[in-house]
Amino acid sequence: MNVYDLAIIACGVLAFIGSLLPFYTVHFLGASGSETAWHGFWGWFACLIALAAAVLLVLPYLGVRLTIPLRLVTLVMFVIALICDIIAGLTWPGAPAGSGDATGHGFGYWLSLIVIIVGTALAFLRKDATD
Repeated sequence: MNVYDLAIIACGVLAFIGSLLPFYTVHFLGASGSETAWHGFWGWFACLIALAAAVLLVLPYLGVRLTIPLRLVTLVMFVIALICDIIAGLTWPGAPAGSGDATGHGFGYWLSLIVIIVGTALAFLRKDATD
């Protein structure tokens, strides 16, 4: 197994783990709280797409024969996950109107964003691989 493939798979798994950590945060009128990525569409969708790309990359190592261009599909899925995660960074589900910078993102968001960026870069490097 190629070390880049292992890293791409790890990025997909870490993105999913990031979705379970505090993803969206809010500080409003002296109160604060956080929610996971599962409280807004873009966050959980990005993390699931990254995880699905990782699972897709594992399948040939488990003996499953795929008839798709695996490396290209993995790259496209990570690009879609990156776009969705960036959109999640621009939105806060359930944020009160006019809350301004009372909303933010927690550790889970930043973890998922970083590993999805890394996974996208590695998938780009592996897109033309034949092994």
